[in-house]
Amino acid sequence: MVPRYDVHVWLLLGFMSAFGAGCSEAPAGGNDGGEGDDGNGATEALSWPAEELAAFEGGRAPDVSVTAGGVVLLALEREGRSEVIVDPGGQAVVVDLGEGEGGRITASPNDEEAVVLFQRYDATLGGDVTFCAWLNDGELQAPPFELIDDQEEWGLSRTERGISLYWTGAGPAAFLHSHLREISGAVEQDSRADFILLPVPRPEAGPVGLPSLGMRLATHPSYHRISHGESPTIFDLTDHPLSTPEKPMVLAAKSRAENLSEGEDFEPALQWILAMTMPGNDSHWGNWFGPVDDGTSPMPFESNTSWIEIHRLEPRKGVVTWHAPSGGMVFDVFMTSLLIDDDGVPELGEDYINVSQTYGMTDHSEHPVVRGTGDGRAWVTWRESTFGPRVSLYDEDLNRLGAAAPDVDLRQSGSAPMGAALLPGGDLVVAAQVSPKDSSPEVRVWRIELPRP
Repeated sequence: MVPRYDVHVWLLLGFMSAFGAGCSEAPAGGNDGGEGDDGNGATEALSWPAEELAAFEGGRAPDVSVTAGGVVLLALEREGRSEVIVDPGGQAVVVDLGEGEGGRITASPNDEEAVVLFQRYDATLGGDVTFCAWLNDGELQAPPFELIDDQEEWGLSRTERGISLYWTGAGPAAFLHSHLREISGAVEQDSRADFILLPVPRPEAGPVGLPSLGMRLATHPSYHRISHGESPTIFDLTDHPLSTPEKPMVLAAKSRAENLSEGEDFEPALQWILAMTMPGNDSHWGNWFGPVDDGTSPMPFESNTSWIEIHRLEPRKGVVTWHAPSGGMVFDVFMTSLLIDDDGVPELGEDYINVSQTYGMTDHSEHPVVRGTGDGRAWVTWRESTFGPRVSLYDEDLNRLGAAAPDVDLRQSGSAPMGAALLPGGDLVVAAQVSPKDSSPEVRVWRIELPRP
């Protein structure tokens, strides 16, 4: 039986590397504005650690989170099994989740609970099934269970980039990119158009029930179609003035992309939705989302963009990142400011900066993760495909204060995401799948120290 929840509100929402081997300062340019303004951000003493916290041979697809007590949790796949490594730089206790691929993890900001979403291949379905696992104090609370009922009808994208998992004011929520195989009796639509937002159920609740394909999708409160696109992300708005303990808000958003089925070209934009968690009743399962508002926010970058994502830094403040070519066909990572207005609507900055600053002279720069330090500064980490992970530190006006990279090339595959999480005190834990020259893939974990004033 699915439990009944109180009413809540959510708002959905790459020649030589430019850094150079072992570079501990940002390339000249600081705050690189949209009009080519190099700015004058000051460089702080930021360096990449000489040694990693831990390395796991054969590991892939890492993600990392930190509990309220400061315990690091590393989710990864090894030898066809999904695992969580508790305290990877210390005791490195392995929690085996069973057969699986990849994994996204988020930890509670209030206690030692954490949630992992990962996938298993189902030969009967001929595809992947998404599973959910809950941990508390580093131990598995119950056997992993399927996140959603009837996944033979609702195919879900691979967890590396198709799932956003975030612990919000009302608990963990997932925003998923679905590859719906067929829609019968409803509006025809391309599989790229399907996005599902849902609270992550606890073990006692079991899999979330979704509607049959025969019903009109518009009538199902947990199904949100906000056009074609990619990169679903969530922004918690619990501290927004419109939020209450009974109605915490969340912003969920994604990229808007070309509508291939209709052949329409769209300008680059961030699509978002504001939704409300509703209590269950006899006709609906217990925790579902009712839309409150939705819209599209134009991007300050007019060229081809992809993987537009939102990142929370403060209660109503964050950044938006995206990938776009800055020279030839090679992508850089760009970033602009994000403010949430009194109505919960996201407002993007008019200017933007080039975070990776390769300008087409190296390989793709992708997969940014942004974390606020708690004192107005922000970490940005990303991967440069040929050379490996990078990190920069920014002030509240997005002036770059420092940058760092490993002193060796750590190649990363095109499909390998990165994970980053904030430790108490502001240091950053970074996890990346790397393939150093002439070696097999492995997951490495580093601790990047925050420069103190």
